[in-house]
Amino acid sequence: ANSTGTPATNLTICTCNTGYQPDTAGTSCMPVFPCPVTDLPPITDPVVQAFEDNPNLSDTANLTPRMQTALSCLQTAAVAGLPSVGSAYRPPAYNQHLIDVWRKWDELEKGKNSTNPACADLKANIQGRFKRHKLLESQRPVPGSPHTRGEAVDVTISLPPANIDALAAGCQLRRPLPVKD
Repeated sequence: ANSTGTPATNLTICTCNTGYQPDTAGTSCMPVFPCPVTDLPPITDPVVQAFEDNPNLSDTANLTPRMQTALSCLQTAAVAGLPSVGSAYRPPAYNQHLIDVWRKWDELEKGKNSTNPACADLKANIQGRFKRHKLLESQRPVPGSPHTRGEAVDVTISLPPANIDALAAGCQLRRPLPVKD
């Protein structure tokens, strides 16, 4: 049932009809239930696409003048810790894309569809994007992030946290979420 072709002795020459797939034993055609989780919306904005194509892109040119000065101060003050700028300015539409990736990942990783075989390909795709964008499970991107206003930067510095915080304070910067961020 639900197949075309004629089975032969010890051979399978049947093909499942559209909307059906072979069961794990390959003896029956079972209905295919699509993943109820939809894919991410397509990116149509070329500026957002530039960030998507290069998740390591750090746009410091669109930081506010105050933030550019503070970042330069921190990079100079923390030179011994080899500061590396991660995320800086991000367009609001790209920030929304990160929110969408995080939400889809959360839904597919922890939600009721986490073990749904019909969602396996989408889950792998979203998980790859989650990792590529270096998103953190403990830190959901938020609408209206200060990154979208050019008022935030993520900087990795190889120094003890207390030293980093002291250097940052001397440059008029602070870490609002020291445990998570």
